[in-house]
Amino acid sequence: MLGLGIGRKAAGVFRRAAFLLGGPPPNIHQVLQQLRLAEIVGCVLDRANVVGDTFEAVGWAVSPTTRLEDLRFLLNGKPFAEVAWPLASPDVAAAFPGLPYATACRFVCRHPVTTADAVFPGDYATIACVPPYGVHQRTYRRSHSVLNPALEAPMPDAARIDRVIGGDAASFRQGGATIAKRFDAYLAERFGRPLASFASVLDWGCGAGRVTRHLVRLCAGQVTGVDIDHDNIGWCQESLPQARFLVGPLQPKLPLDDGAFDLAIGISVFTHLDEPTQFRWLDELRRVVRPGGIVLMSIHGMAQLAFYNSPGTFLLDAYRQGFMFYGQNGQLDTVLDDKTYYKNVIQSHDYVFARWSEYFDVVEIVEGMAGNQDLVVMLRR
Repeated sequence: MLGLGIGRKAAGVFRRAAFLLGGPPPNIHQVLQQLRLAEIVGCVLDRANVVGDTFEAVGWAVSPTTRLEDLRFLLNGKPFAEVAWPLASPDVAAAFPGLPYATACRFVCRHPVTTADAVFPGDYATIACVPPYGVHQRTYRRSHSVLNPALEAPMPDAARIDRVIGGDAASFRQGGATIAKRFDAYLAERFGRPLASFASVLDWGCGAGRVTRHLVRLCAGQVTGVDIDHDNIGWCQESLPQARFLVGPLQPKLPLDDGAFDLAIGISVFTHLDEPTQFRWLDELRRVVRPGGIVLMSIHGMAQLAFYNSPGTFLLDAYRQGFMFYGQNGQLDTVLDDKTYYKNVIQSHDYVFARWSEYFDVVEIVEGMAGNQDLVVMLRR
């Protein structure tokens, strides 16, 4: 695996679309994407789990500015007991030839599990790769989180996971934990409001509850999940009873009251809607979020484009057009009657600031915060 929750189907669509949109790119732009991947993401976690009496984390790490021998791997802010690094990584080098040190950047980190609290303080383990001068208040933006497996809610089957991320159970499990914990830390840092401070939270496009399962652990208030995938919603209703789940329509209106939420999140939803539908949903989100509420929505960015190995011309076309459609997405074909609804799109940061600000105050866009997607941070006026 080369990325956190990167869907095989979506990656294939990206590569096919890139080919159709103009063939080989100017190499400098593709290298730029890969350098931004190294800067934004840094450490990629393939898996982290308990093996016998040992906690083991496996992945790869790169840096555009720091020598690999100077990077440190931390578990909950302290060094791992055992680190094998750097290891040969021909798969990374083949996928990302522009990344520095790509031929030897894999790691295997291990730590004894003496007690659950020692590895999973507050129920979560946090894995970070940091430069030699150590951690700081924003290290969480590139850290990865794993829930104590003894506390894990039931997992959806492979078909349901595939419709959500096109990946496997490990990506589903740690991807959801990482997104939720990053959002928790971000909200506390940026607004002084951790997830526990919100009274009512909407997970719009919740899928099979990848993030929702962690929101119910971290939020003190009511969590509501909405998705157009009726099968996944049915599974969530049975398997995650701590939250409320509703089947959502393809077009507004949601079966929810005005101003019902003080926080709304949406992971990889606006990456799949055409432009008119996006505007309708932005207006609907404005309706269901109360004044002063916070809205967190993800879009494709430089890191995601690099993971998809998209050519530089693709990035240039997307940013020149602002909003770009690059093909239909068939991941939900088995659960949607309208096979034309679910699309693949990309929008530039400038486009988002200009057009989405008609509906919300766009505070900032944080690169790579939502898995590997960029996070659009907005306030309800």
